[in-house]
Amino acid sequence: MNIQVTPSHISMEKLWPTNRVFPSELQINVNVNFVNLERKDKTKCTLRFIHTVNYNPSVAMMSIRGVVNVEATEEEIKEIMSKKLNQIPARIMQATTNFCIANSVILSQVLGVPPPLPSFVSKPDVEAPVMSRNASVYI
Repeated sequence: MNIQVTPSHISMEKLWPTNRVFPSELQINVNVNFVNLERKDKTKCTLRFIHTVNYNPSVAMMSIRGVVNVEATEEEIKEIMSKKLNQIPARIMQATTNFCIANSVILSQVLGVPPPLPSFVSKPDVEAPVMSRNASVYI
């Protein structure tokens, strides 16, 4: 199966004032929805998607819309076409999500907002290593 994800529209907006610190309790909601499925021929189909990133409180909003072109065997295309839009095969969902998250991270850097990635915050038992000014390794 060959999967190609192509954006057709990218929108982003920073809603938080530049001179204010981001809130410590920030929720980031990421969503990918498929809105259309179309068969091109026996071995090809196209899916349209919308990827959104919303922050709570409202720090920023991002949206990526685009097309996923799938080339596969005739049987695989039949299976995809028989599914509902909320039952898209995992390989297609994963390829689309990976593409969108990677680009959302880049967009968040451009906007200067936290990236839409899971946060793994834990309180360490020991103090974090300190980087020496003259060294390129942790000491």
